[in-house]
Amino acid sequence: MKAAVYYGRRDVRVQAMPEPGDPGPGELLVAVRMAGICGTDASEYVSGPHLIPQTPHPVSGQALPLILGHEFMGHVAKVGPGVSDLEPGDRVVMGAGVWCGRCRWCLEGRTNLCERYYTLGFQHHGGLAEWVKVPRAMAVRVPDRVDDANAALGQPLAVAVHAYRRAEYTGRGPVLVLGAGAIGTLWLVVALMHQLSVLVADVQGPALARARQLGAEGTINLSEESLQAGLARYGVHAVDLVVECTGRRDALTQALSVAARGGTLLLVGLQSEPASLDFHDLVVREVLVRTTNAHVCVTDLPEAVRILQERPLSDVLVDRVVSLDEFVAKGLEPLSRGEVAGKVLVQVRD
Repeated sequence: MKAAVYYGRRDVRVQAMPEPGDPGPGELLVAVRMAGICGTDASEYVSGPHLIPQTPHPVSGQALPLILGHEFMGHVAKVGPGVSDLEPGDRVVMGAGVWCGRCRWCLEGRTNLCERYYTLGFQHHGGLAEWVKVPRAMAVRVPDRVDDANAALGQPLAVAVHAYRRAEYTGRGPVLVLGAGAIGTLWLVVALMHQLSVLVADVQGPALARARQLGAEGTINLSEESLQAGLARYGVHAVDLVVECTGRRDALTQALSVAARGGTLLLVGLQSEPASLDFHDLVVREVLVRTTNAHVCVTDLPEAVRILQERPLSDVLVDRVVSLDEFVAKGLEPLSRGEVAGKVLVQVRD
């Protein structure tokens, strides 16, 4: 089969790979139709490997070279023993992480924190291939109303759904999202589905225009004005919930500076290096810091699919669709250079 295979920094090859074989008990063999590329894929390509193991992973056993792809959908080709609720031909979208189902965190329903957790496309062969074998538990049926392009957005939207839940926000005032990239934009979508008023700040004009198109209450271009000045234009001086989606070191201080007394900082963006934060200010003003990681597949992914039925997003979020053969030249490369204004999808098969 044809697949996009990661060998190392700046070395991804679209080549023939062995097919995964028949599904085992509780597994599916999926014919992949469409997959997404995210910023983490670009980071692995430009400066990795970071998440991809160079020696066999202690749980998955996988190491370089490795098939990329953790955002993907397709149709069921075969079902393994014990799978009775899906059948060949059903369209499905997959979560990204595999969990054990037996550890303390899995038993608590927090499968994203599983002690044996690994991610397809990073610690095991992923979905940027014509075929992939996955556990049935991480697949959700795609309704007819949701086309392939929107279904391929299911996994990153599930990450945003989980992040929204982690905020546990019950206030009525405007929420501030710092960073209007893919995850910040998807968090905005989930918040709007819950009738929140959201302000969005970024340095990129096109990203802010997209946020306004989706329904943001207002936007702040940080390349033109300070965050405080931008908030003041909307009559806001402190925010009860600040959602940090950039992962930049300076963004933490920026977020804290506009958080209200007793407010919450939700950290969504992954820091690439250690960052400092004024804990004295946090304590004195009782600002709560909450974090979020990945998604809980059995709850967040079905909710993401439900949202996509009500609000298709591909028309707004997708910058381009490329073929698997074009994956590096027209997908990874422009994404890593910052030349892409939205999601890149890969058409693996028609």
